[in-house]
Amino acid sequence: MLIKCRFNLSCASGEFACLKYAMQSRLISKVLSPAVRLWIRSQVESIAHLEFQIQGSDRQILAGCIPGVVVTAEKAVYRGIHISQTAITAGEIRINLSQVLQGKPLRLLAKIPIAGEVQFQQDDLNLSLRSPLLSEAMRSALLPLLRSGITDPATGELWGDRLTDFQPHQVVLRGDRAILTLQLIVENRTLPFMLRTGLQMLNGSRLRFDHPESLSSPGAEQGQPLTAFETFEADLGEEVNLRELRIAEGKIFCQGQINVIPI
Repeated sequence: MLIKCRFNLSCASGEFACLKYAMQSRLISKVLSPAVRLWIRSQVESIAHLEFQIQGSDRQILAGCIPGVVVTAEKAVYRGIHISQTAITAGEIRINLSQVLQGKPLRLLAKIPIAGEVQFQQDDLNLSLRSPLLSEAMRSALLPLLRSGITDPATGELWGDRLTDFQPHQVVLRGDRAILTLQLIVENRTLPFMLRTGLQMLNGSRLRFDHPESLSSPGAEQGQPLTAFETFEADLGEEVNLRELRIAEGKIFCQGQINVIPI
């Protein structure tokens, strides 16, 4: 932080004001930065690399508002979800600064908008399949579709309630498509099922399959269209507004904004 002071050297009050300003700057750098770092790390289970920059003047920050924070991180794990890379900016962050200066943990006092980009590599997606958060979300979304839209290859009948559950096995990103392999649990049998699909965003907060189809094998060129899956939409919530979601180069890219709600 660059500190500029202008005053008459013979003026004691001006000298005191500059000294006070410099002390505040040191206080912010020594107290606020560690508190922000600790708060970010407390929100994730692990993180390999973290950099952040606090933006704003001492006057703004001492009023309890951080005008901006720029964060870049690699290999972060949030509730079991593995995030390859993220670069985000948050603004107008209201915090309990008076308590932070007393050595207490940083807390958010109001909702903050966070904008930026997040990347998920294929390997990290496969690690994320084990997380309760993702597996439960997939089960809630896909199980009704599998029961009502997939038939028993032996009888041609819909699985219905005979399909009691499934286990996500693997994700492969190929071109602009994702191939998801599941292990279907049908009565006393376990059967493989492969879904190949693109992803689309609707109105910034609704996720939709793009030309979903079933595959006989991971390397199959032709798939069987899944009509029942074409109308599937997942609501990501009113606090999410994504401008872009695409699959490319073995990664999933997400760009947009999400609002963080204080607990």
